[in-house]
Amino acid sequence: GPELSERHHYLGLALSRQDKLAEATFHYRRAIEMKPDAAQVHYQLGVALARQYQLGEARRHLTESGALDANIASIMNNQAWITATNPDAKLRDLKTAVLLAEVAVELSSSQDPNVLDTLAAADAVAGQFDRAVATARSALALASKGNDNELLGFIRERLEL
Repeated sequence: GPELSERHHYLGLALSRQDKLAEATFHYRRAIEMKPDAAQVHYQLGVALARQYQLGEARRHLTESGALDANIASIMNNQAWITATNPDAKLRDLKTAVLLAEVAVELSSSQDPNVLDTLAAADAVAGQFDRAVATARSALALASKGNDNELLGFIRERLEL
């Protein structure tokens, strides 16, 4: 039942924190079997899979999590930013960051300048400069339409780097 599903979810979280990703993945999968509409578990499973370079399946679970819970896109966006720009190189994981940002962009139908800005930053750190600049320009256009002057300033600064 739901208690057992939750137990598997928490075990997955604990194992993820210890970088025991294969074991964490097992528990997240069990939790989803018992409670297929658990958005947070789909999200955590997606991140764990991405960190193991299983990007296709990771994308499916991340997309599912966003479909189940509209608030997940902003969590994904924040995690993408932290994962791409962490000053500690050991904690940077560019494949995961780019994937999280891409899914967040898809979930927001490319209409959220903050999310586009995160993808641009992740791409830039990953060395995808052409896509980074194109994405940053889209973010800039949306931010100016929305009169978000603070975000406009940040994006302009990053475009000049």
